Amino acid sequence: MSKSKCEIKFDNNPYGIYLTGQTLSGHVELNIPKVKSVRGVTLKIVGYAKCRWTEYEGHGKSRRSRTYQGREDYLSSFTDLIGPAQGGNTIDLAPGTHSYRFTCDLPLQMPTSFEGSIGYIRYFVIVTLERPWKFDQKFKVAFTVLKQFDLNFDSPTLRLPCQANLDRVFCCGPCKTGPITIIANTPQSGYVPGQTIAINAEIANASTVKIEEIRFSLRRIIRYTSQTPSIKSKEETITVTEARSAGLKKKQNGKFQQFLQIPPLPPTSLTLCRVITVSYEVKVEARVSGAHLNPVVKIPVTLGTVPLRDNVFPIIPVNSTEISVEPIMNPITAPSSHFNMPPPSYEECVFGAVQVKDDEDDEKTVMLCKTNAPRYPVYNCSSWPKGGTAIENKAIEPLVLPDLPIMTRHTEEAEEGTEIPEEKL
Repeated sequence: MSKSKCEIKFDNNPYGIYLTGQTLSGHVELNIPKVKSVRGVTLKIVGYAKCRWTEYEGHGKSRRSRTYQGREDYLSSFTDLIGPAQGGNTIDLAPGTHSYRFTCDLPLQMPTSFEGSIGYIRYFVIVTLERPWKFDQKFKVAFTVLKQFDLNFDSPTLRLPCQANLDRVFCCGPCKTGPITIIANTPQSGYVPGQTIAINAEIANASTVKIEEIRFSLRRIIRYTSQTPSIKSKEETITVTEARSAGLKKKQNGKFQQFLQIPPLPPTSLTLCRVITVSYEVKVEARVSGAHLNPVVKIPVTLGTVPLRDNVFPIIPVNSTEISVEPIMNPITAPSSHFNMPPPSYEECVFGAVQVKDDEDDEKTVMLCKTNAPRYPVYNCSSWPKGGTAIENKAIEPLVLPDLPIMTRHTEEAEEGTEIPEEKL
């Protein structure tokens, strides 16, 4: 038996990518194989953030599970395409194709689409056939929302070099070793996907412990916050990309430089959503031999959607204009409205597509996109500064770096065999 089919298409926007403040527009094509009785046909455009996870408390027979959930809604636009029928009557849809147009002005203050392991921020267009004496039939398609984050209008410190220091000694008392000293820096802290983060590190190993290797990584930190049954947060840290260098022997030091290219990722978001926040950091870790805690330094970085102007070559000032409240005609070739530079491409998130059917959907919900991956702006930085990996090892000597704003400095002692978790999830 043939079933009703539905297509939801966005006008001149094949990937369904919209900036906040723009007008989403498209059309619905409903194909009915035979006469169908309905109470009405509705179209709803929604956007919301959700998170959910389970924790276990107690031991043995008293062990219990507790589920934490959070939700925040950003968009709920409803319209009737057909009907509704009055007085409990029904409307007969004739066989054939029924077409309808729709538009919706997106609010300015909405967070960027996001997919995580225990939470997400999603936006959908949903067409519902309200059927008498039967479950409603739903057709659902996802679209991507981008909250523009122009690094040029954020904190001026994003342009400044950032530095993190660490001194780590091993054992204690008469067995105390000399320190492993790490001084790491980046030339700035504001970046966009497609750009490369240059990480410079000087490491002095004055201890009797061998450094097996040095790891440089870009990490994403996601904080989920529940509302029921109580307010509680859960943090998740994911390594996005990583590079490794050879280590150092005892009583050696070395200068290291690594370059990490930023893949398609959502921008830093700390204030727009109370359920999910997203931040990033660069981590430099010296992996040492034996049962010792690895020395680690971390430098926070901010990801935006529009790069710092100083990073773009050449820079040709133009008159800036406001974002036009029109759909992106072609996201791949949409021009930049801020300065004369090649537009970004819009690429699927580096973590790939995920199932978007959730607990609000039933067996009668037809997912027009069974999987979905948000698309984020990625800049072609081929004309921007590049570099490779350089390693220099030599005998121990004083470390000298230019004067930079120091973000953190720690002096730590760790006993042999002591296990200390680096982070709490």
